Amino acid sequence: MLGVGHLQASMRRNRPSKSGKTYIVAIDGSKLSRKAARLGAFMCTPFDRIVIMHVDATGDDKAWTTMKNTFEADLISCGVAKMKMKFERVPIRAGSTLQATLISTANAVERGVLVMGSAGSGEELKESAASKGQRVIGEAPIGSVAIEVMNKVRNPLILVKKAATSQVENLDAMRRRREGHKDVGLHILCAVDGGRLSQKCFDFAAHMASSGDQVTVLNVTDSDVAMRKPKAEANDMLGDSAIKSYYVNECGKAETAGDATFQFVTEYKKGTVRDTITAFSEREPYVDFLIMGSIELERSHAAGVTAMGSISGATAKRCASHIIIIKSDGTE
Repeated sequence: MLGVGHLQASMRRNRPSKSGKTYIVAIDGSKLSRKAARLGAFMCTPFDRIVIMHVDATGDDKAWTTMKNTFEADLISCGVAKMKMKFERVPIRAGSTLQATLISTANAVERGVLVMGSAGSGEELKESAASKGQRVIGEAPIGSVAIEVMNKVRNPLILVKKAATSQVENLDAMRRRREGHKDVGLHILCAVDGGRLSQKCFDFAAHMASSGDQVTVLNVTDSDVAMRKPKAEANDMLGDSAIKSYYVNECGKAETAGDATFQFVTEYKKGTVRDTITAFSEREPYVDFLIMGSIELERSHAAGVTAMGSISGATAKRCASHIIIIKSDGTE
């Protein structure tokens, strides 16, 4: 296993620049997609911008104009300057699908973050409700489109859950957060292990954290073996004690640099890693966002397509909080 100094040097070589992110919000006119747009606005820093993207299968100009005007008014109400927003109407090409169009468009944006609702079609939600008695507590349904995008998109993905973060529904709270008021802070849970992808997750949490936010960095012990990619030299891992030393240090530096509160927590695995992370997210204070790395990526037969790891995928499906999935670029 690597020492803290060795891993710190290798992680820092992969740290992103301080330039802003582009939040690409996929909309369809539904209430959940409006929530996704508001959440994108909620997360934007002065360095970021937001692109509202509608994948259009109908070619209905009137519907698009109405949708664009509605979402533009929402963003302005959330305090986003017009110069920071853009609207894109993307047609589905012959032989393609909604999912493929979303994925290819999101992947083409440098430092892009795709934001989309997690719910599926009406029939899928009915089936989820009908089987609710068999579900484990806290499980939140994810539609088939969201599942495919979650599996295959390469840029970071934010899945917006219907019941999570009521502050997104409160425009006054959103404006107050953008103005730096500490009474509208979020609880951000960032799950880490000893791999370099976890540093990207931490960087994302530090980037989005604002005044009054609480960032909890969670390491589930005994997760190293389950999350390690065998025979991959670039994926050497830290042990539990070194993980703690490294991230306690990172939390201290992040807290000094901003107005958010950072803490490192070790949790002993109970059941699976997914069960442990989900159970932690459901405690008080309630977790608004869960950030995880997709750390078991493997190349599929389709060129350039990657499949998401089972731990991050299973946790995203079960957890009721908004989910942020950070993908590997092959260097982890």
